[in-house]
Amino acid sequence: AKYYETTQTDWPASGYKNTIQMTEQTFLSKTVNEWQKVSFDELRKHHESYGKSGFFEDLGVLLIKNEMLYQLKQQNIANANDDFAVFSGLALTSLPPHITFEAVVNGTDGNSYRLQGTTFANSVSNVKITKLEFADTEKKISLDSILPQNQIIQILPKTENGPQVEPFDLVIDSDRHNIVGFENNQAMPVQILGGNDYQNLQWTGPIIFPYGKATMTFNETGVYEWSAHSLPVPGNGWRERYGNGEINVLSDKTSDLPLSEKGRIASAIIKNSEIPWSGIGTRIDGLYIEFNCAIFEMLPDAKKYYSARADQMVPFEVPIAIDSEGC
Repeated sequence: AKYYETTQTDWPASGYKNTIQMTEQTFLSKTVNEWQKVSFDELRKHHESYGKSGFFEDLGVLLIKNEMLYQLKQQNIANANDDFAVFSGLALTSLPPHITFEAVVNGTDGNSYRLQGTTFANSVSNVKITKLEFADTEKKISLDSILPQNQIIQILPKTENGPQVEPFDLVIDSDRHNIVGFENNQAMPVQILGGNDYQNLQWTGPIIFPYGKATMTFNETGVYEWSAHSLPVPGNGWRERYGNGEINVLSDKTSDLPLSEKGRIASAIIKNSEIPWSGIGTRIDGLYIEFNCAIFEMLPDAKKYYSARADQMVPFEVPIAIDSEGC
């Protein structure tokens, strides 16, 4: 797992639960049910005495795989193979850590399914199951087929995870439809501003009243960073941010953009596609896409296919690399 530092103060964390035991597999001679009865102090002792790093990761494999089995049964998905492998992904270095996991199951119905879940100590999150979609990568596709039909950005109420905006990175074609709508789903007015720092604005957009709507026109090709802020406080001008995002504008001039900016637009296209990426980034030499090792484990031609699919979806020239390092 790739670890990122954070601090965890509450235990158990919200959003986690016990899993109903489906397997008789064990870890350190304990079953799923037995591990779920272990106290945090006991877990910490196991962590400290474990002969190698990754106690919570190895425990997490047992627990999340059990939850995956439960959710597969709930959705009537039968595995065409005798077993499936579970791979860790990102982890937050709190103690205990939050760790993401993935698996791919090839079903008896001929479909492949991506399973994603997270563990925290001896508890699990709900597992998300997504049917993987595959396209004919030899076929020429239209721009309309990869762009959203709805060019409206929702500014949603704050949650415990902070402001929410959907979609975060919208892609539009200004040669066809250059108007973007904003909907304010909050009980206070917000203003759309260019950039993320209201003290150093790139441009100023409309004020949107509570539960109101507004539109903006984007004619120039490129990437527009925007944020939604409260109206300035009289006297000091302070504003609270209620979300931010990017609007990626295509046109017949996209190929003239610097490679770095073309990489950002390509990244937004891939993020909003069916490609089961786990990480996307831009480098000086183009775009790279990361996948959890589960994708390569159960789909032998995954690297070749997703490289071709990404090239098919991005309507301009930009180098794209599939990162399979460590798998």
